[in-house]
Amino acid sequence: MRMKSTGGSRSCATARGAATSALRTAVALALAATLALGGCNAMRGLDSKGRPLAKHFKVDVSGLDWVIIIYYPHRRNQSFTRPVYLALNGTGEIDFKCGRSPLVWNDFSDQVDDPYWNELFVDRKNIPPKRMEKIYQALVDEGLFPRYDIRAMNAEDLSKRPLVRIRAKIGMERTLRVMDDPAVIEIIESVLENFEHLGRAAARLQEEDEGEETVERRRR
Repeated sequence: MRMKSTGGSRSCATARGAATSALRTAVALALAATLALGGCNAMRGLDSKGRPLAKHFKVDVSGLDWVIIIYYPHRRNQSFTRPVYLALNGTGEIDFKCGRSPLVWNDFSDQVDDPYWNELFVDRKNIPPKRMEKIYQALVDEGLFPRYDIRAMNAEDLSKRPLVRIRAKIGMERTLRVMDDPAVIEIIESVLENFEHLGRAAARLQEEDEGEETVERRRR
């Protein structure tokens, strides 16, 4: 025998329909909000983490690639008390320089009368190009090459430490940036760990000249 539909069944169906409709509305609103936020960031040239939109590509290392870095350490850094020079070459060479000599920043300096002319700590290490490629890839993945022009850092930003100034050419891409991005800083500091003994040696000379109290007061 065929039974007739009851009003209760219609009520349940109506309730389920209303619930489904409400769920769809909530999902649509949440999605719209997410897209709106992403859209606003994109309009400002920022990614979902608030960083400048960047060019991402697979690195195929070449001997013509290079990344030159000036690393400005935190004032409480015990290994590096002054800015240091670091060059990552596509050939696999890593060049490091620190100290108070003008030769740290200019290989062709003629300031031979500088009192710190000989205070130069230099080292060079060689790694396989494929290992250098991984370092390059990590920097690219963390947004080294911005997709659009970005604003210059203001005085307050430039006072932050640690900080890096990077001039780079990888493949067809070039950039000149000042960055305080923690992920990029971490990559650079992992390379600098190989040269901490030189940084400490330079710091000891500086402490002998200035006195430990002066150096400690500057770190506070």
